Amino acid sequence: MPLLPTDSSPAGSAWVFWAVLLLPTLALLVASSLRRVGSDELVLVVRRGRVVRSGVTGWLARLPGLERFVAVPTHRQVLPLVVRGRTRDGVEILALADLTLAVEGVPDCAAYNDPAAAAVRVAERVMAKALGGVEVGTLVDGVDDLEDCLPTAITRHLMPGSVASNIAVTEIEARLTSRLARELRTDSDTRQ
Repeated sequence: MPLLPTDSSPAGSAWVFWAVLLLPTLALLVASSLRRVGSDELVLVVRRGRVVRSGVTGWLARLPGLERFVAVPTHRQVLPLVVRGRTRDGVEILALADLTLAVEGVPDCAAYNDPAAAAVRVAERVMAKALGGVEVGTLVDGVDDLEDCLPTAITRHLMPGSVASNIAVTEIEARLTSRLARELRTDSDTRQ
């Protein structure tokens, strides 16, 4: 007896069932494994805290569940710094500054640290050390010199591919005791 169009074989319906079940799952798996790199960003593929590969253009692939994508901006970012320290003559100071950072790349096989957060920690430490070498009386006059030399000193301590291009000190606050204020006043009177 010939099969009518309404008749179906059990093998044919099983194939359709598995195709309907597996095709969307496979499409979701492929979609979660690929990422297109956008403009002004660096995309890292990170596995177990290490950068496996990175890209600034095109598509990147990852193994879902084992690796993750991390997007890092490559345009210049302005990061706020808050530095607490002491000057050479022991005065406690608080300095606020803006660090301009550009991330041009992250080396493969390097331990992953957020480049912006790492740059802030390094910059605050380097700036505190630089402010510790200045006396409070010459601090205001020496800010321009600090702003000129600090970006190079900070870049030396950053991970490869990160560059500190500028630092602008926006505010410096010194805690002066009455004795120290009198000494500074007398020092400025003797200079004139």
